[in-house]
Amino acid sequence: MDQNLTCVLHGTADGWPNAVCGELAFSWLAEGCAGWQQAYRLCGARGRVVCVGVPAHGENVSIYTLPLHFGKRITGSHGGEAVPHEDIPRYLRLWRAGRLSFDGLVTETYPLEQINTAISRMRSGDAVGRCCLDCR
Repeated sequence: MDQNLTCVLHGTADGWPNAVCGELAFSWLAEGCAGWQQAYRLCGARGRVVCVGVPAHGENVSIYTLPLHFGKRITGSHGGEAVPHEDIPRYLRLWRAGRLSFDGLVTETYPLEQINTAISRMRSGDAVGRCCLDCR
């Protein structure tokens, strides 16, 4: 796959990545580390896994480490300085007042069955903005 390919991925409630696109996989942690391990297995040989969340103290991720010596990467994401109970109501107030727009953040959505179409549109430059795979 094209290592320059970019796409938007969303984690599912159970912690499993619901899509792997190109060389990038995201995994949201819900219960245990199984989602991180699955994302690592699915990601390409020189790919990158971005882990969101923190496992419980004493839980460990089990991965085959040899690919790390040849370019595969696994990293955690920094949550920033967000204060959700303050930030989310503020975003909603701004949106309701017409001062914040979410239009255009995701410009195209495809079911998993049409992943090849999404990838083709991104590679060709026909997809303007971000594509999202809906794997429900």
